[in-house]
Amino acid sequence: MEKNLKGTQQASEFLRVKPTLNDVVKIELLAQHSREKISEIWKEYHRDKFCVSAVIPTDTYQRLLSLVEPCPLFVLPFPRVQRDKGEERTIVQFFYLQWTRNMCQMTLLSDYKVDGQFAQPALIMMHYTDLQTDKGIVLMRGEINKNKLNSHEAQMLANLFQLFYFDESRYDLVKRFNTDPKNFDFRMLLKFFQDSSKAEATNSTTSTNTPIVNNTTTTTPNSTNKDTTDTERNK
Repeated sequence: MEKNLKGTQQASEFLRVKPTLNDVVKIELLAQHSREKISEIWKEYHRDKFCVSAVIPTDTYQRLLSLVEPCPLFVLPFPRVQRDKGEERTIVQFFYLQWTRNMCQMTLLSDYKVDGQFAQPALIMMHYTDLQTDKGIVLMRGEINKNKLNSHEAQMLANLFQLFYFDESRYDLVKRFNTDPKNFDFRMLLKFFQDSSKAEATNSTTSTNTPIVNNTTTTTPNSTNKDTTDTERNK
């Protein structure tokens, strides 16, 4: 366990993950606003950042915890386009998902097999729960490893996380992976993924009805309170 936590800490430092909400914003100023205004500020602040972000209702986050805490590990099948000699073909890569406390870390399975807990993550999503009691929301920020993913791929990967945990049939696979990993059939996972529509894999609202990750490029402009956010902390 100690080795796992050490590896997770090293991975977080690699992506410069902000361990607390106060590392991202000035909480005492943010908390003065309404839930709706905080949502606007958070979305607008991350509009031009190389990351994914979300404002999650507390009840949705509690539901997520009820699913992910008993099953904190999984492998997500992820489609990627390869170009070879002018031709394109779609391959499927696996990302190893690990949930630790309020952090979700995703690493290429091929990297994890080589370096274990010290492998460089592709995406780390931190969930800040400071405002969940008073405002009824949890703020999420996901740091992206630009050597592993672009911003669109990171968005898709975060959406796949939702799909497999919030959809009952997919969650059955998650439970199997956690209860009997040695006998988990990756071919079954691939078949399940291939039978799903591509549109469903890229749109988190299709089957879950509980979207977590926001597309931050669609937020309303000019809604940020500049005194609330500390931009120097995020460079």
